[in-house]
Amino acid sequence: MEIEIRKLEKRDSRADFSSGDIEIDRFFIKYAGQNQFKHKIGVTYIAVETATQKIAGYATVSSSSLNISQLEITEYKKLPKYPLPILRIARLGVDERYQKRGIGKILLKKMLYLALELEKLAGCLSQLCHPNSKYNHPIVNLSIFEKRTCTTSFIGKLC
Repeated sequence: MEIEIRKLEKRDSRADFSSGDIEIDRFFIKYAGQNQFKHKIGVTYIAVETATQKIAGYATVSSSSLNISQLEITEYKKLPKYPLPILRIARLGVDERYQKRGIGKILLKKMLYLALELEKLAGCLSQLCHPNSKYNHPIVNLSIFEKRTCTTSFIGKLC
């Protein structure tokens, strides 16, 4: 199975997506397109099975900030006291038909690369999962101090 990761497009059919989590499904089917195309408050990336063009999973990201007091690290003294820019994974879901095939890891890998690219383009210290996400995993909870391990070889280990 070959998977392509790309931005959600208006023509993409989201109606038959089912992750098994009603909130994750509702957001993707009803709000992901609206937030991306109309409100411009988030961007959704989809994992598409190349042969069938079926959506296997998605991750929605948005810019956000994090107060230094929210970091659970002791070396924060080097950072400014004002809110720090981050990339937030607002939602991540994998269709039930594609679960247990590494689609979530592929999407997380793409979002990690996106955060690293944002660091170069506009300044981005970390990437965080939405606190209610079942994918809130230490791999994506990168602080500026953990980022030194976030290299291409580290990201490659995800897949």
